Amino acid sequence: MSEMLTVPLHDIAHGRSGDKGNRLNISVIAYRPEAWPILVREVTEARVLAMFAHRGASRVTRYVLENIQALNFVIDDALEGRRQFGAQPRHAWQDHRVPSAVDGRDRTRRTCR
Repeated sequence: MSEMLTVPLHDIAHGRSGDKGNRLNISVIAYRPEAWPILVREVTEARVLAMFAHRGASRVTRYVLENIQALNFVIDDALEGRRQFGAQPRHAWQDHRVPSAVDGRDRTRRTCR
């Protein structure tokens, strides 16, 4: 049995984030159609909650936006009651590794124009 290839999440998807009060909103969008099923399978509410547990997150709600191959997560109580991220720096979740069925040599990202 061969070893499963893992790749950083940011190799197969990009993200956007925002916040309001004590709630954080993160979107994870597949670069390529073949990455979409991997995102749906691997980037779960439980995994996102575990990644933000150290910040006191109490609940994560995932919305699947199949038509645009994106996941949206609403994370409650992750900001200690106030805005935390300011200029939106790179988040730890972007470096999260996921199993990949995408050819490891072809990580070409879709270009938006």
